Amino acid sequence: MRLTSYFGALLAFASLVLLTSPAAAELLLNDGWSDGQNAAFQGGFVAGEIGAVRLVPTEVPADLQTVDLLFGGSTGQRTVTLKIWDDSAGTTNPGALLYSGDYTLTGADNAINQIDVSGEALTITGPIRVGIEFQHSGYPSIARDDDGTIDINRNFIYTSGVWFRSNLFGLTGDWIIRATTTSGGGGGFTVGGTVTGFAGTLVLQNNGGDDLVITGNGPFTFPTSLSDGASYDVTVLSQPNGVNTVVLNGSGVINGADVTDVYVDSGAGTVLQNDGWSDGQNAAFQGGFVAGEIGAVRLVPGQPGDIEQIELLFGGSTAQQTVTLHIWDDSAEQINPGALLFSGDYLLTGADDAINVIDISAEQIQVPGPFRVGIEFQHTGYPSIARDDDGTINIDRNFIFTSNTWFRSNLFGVTGDWIIRARMAGQPAAVESVPIVSEHVYLAPTPLQSGALTVSFRSGGDGAMPHSVSIFDVTGRLVWSAAGSEFADVTGSTGDSWTWDGLDAHGREVASGVYLVRIETATQDYVKRFAVVR
Repeated sequence: MRLTSYFGALLAFASLVLLTSPAAAELLLNDGWSDGQNAAFQGGFVAGEIGAVRLVPTEVPADLQTVDLLFGGSTGQRTVTLKIWDDSAGTTNPGALLYSGDYTLTGADNAINQIDVSGEALTITGPIRVGIEFQHSGYPSIARDDDGTIDINRNFIYTSGVWFRSNLFGLTGDWIIRATTTSGGGGGFTVGGTVTGFAGTLVLQNNGGDDLVITGNGPFTFPTSLSDGASYDVTVLSQPNGVNTVVLNGSGVINGADVTDVYVDSGAGTVLQNDGWSDGQNAAFQGGFVAGEIGAVRLVPGQPGDIEQIELLFGGSTAQQTVTLHIWDDSAEQINPGALLFSGDYLLTGADDAINVIDISAEQIQVPGPFRVGIEFQHTGYPSIARDDDGTINIDRNFIFTSNTWFRSNLFGVTGDWIIRARMAGQPAAVESVPIVSEHVYLAPTPLQSGALTVSFRSGGDGAMPHSVSIFDVTGRLVWSAAGSEFADVTGSTGDSWTWDGLDAHGREVASGVYLVRIETATQDYVKRFAVVR
């Protein structure tokens, strides 16, 4: 494109309502132009090219009411295309297109053109890009201010199929393209979900604001409602030190209903996966499975641990179907898995853009190393499991079971990794940081095969008395603890003992494995390992 400019002294504007908007309205602009100042109408645009601005609201969500621009250099009538994109990423290329519509404008050197979009129900939740696409060449054209300054990160030109910052074409002013918004109306639809693994005060945000303080496990809902069609993006603003909070299904678009499937896990657990898929990327839902067939992955943890949950993308249809989840030992890393560790039926609802979560934390499934997770179909067709679309596959970690035989999935032409994942139990920092100091701690019987374990403590030389005793598994998960009034059962001033019945806090018998008992005093923590053999 070849840019030229027409300058005019602009007087007596007809549309100064922009500056007297109601208190609930916000005027978004980058330019410094005001009534009576010069502006330059930009020549050189041709059909298909765009001049655009990034506008950043201070209050969201907000409803877009008008787009206002200087459009002159000629008094002719021309049709232009107004385009509005999400621009929250703040990069040269905008995000998703939110709106596009044609409008006929009359060129004027001395009056603002106003485009009323209040009837389009455009709710914005962050920065937007507003562009004017030309369907003609030359004038009338958009204008830039003449104050000698330009925000290079907020003024753009689209030409030859590429976005550029407008200063690269020699422009020295901000486009006089503005927008007005109104806030506070909301839209009637809320965003929320469920928190698990709560480990301390957590603060969530939606669309970069609307802070929500989480104080425990359970359902949550952001206080600000959104309009139908509005975008939402749930993120973590703050969390306790050492905690790894993960948000699943955290972003999307309101579709005529409250959002209730955002899943926030603060369990500090590691997610094991082979796929490279993330929210917003393409995935392929695999057709062709029939009842009795299995799609499976081999997952490789860095250390032994408990499986908390299985996560998978399961769609291509929104129907509900029952599947069987299988988990095998896969430490031999062969085509056929090893011993079956777990099997159970679960009812899943198909969804193309939301991860299904199967909570198996109550099953106490401990894995010593590599394991295989399989989804057995009880139906034919969709909804089905998905594979990622990045063009790569680990042929040694993706499998299909059919006709009573295991195969690598690439032999069936599958070109991506199954989006089947496992979340492992995390290890609390309190356990991770404690050295093994076993003096003064006595356990009987060891190993524990049945009955109860007696934990005894003899005070050290400093005379400090214990104030809590806890038992953890090797992943750091708290199994049992005693504190406060439970210490009334101590056996004497210099010797304390407690009895553990081999059950966890939910009254379930713990599995075989290695465990740690931890006794805390005011001056020292004492930790000793022991084994449970069932």
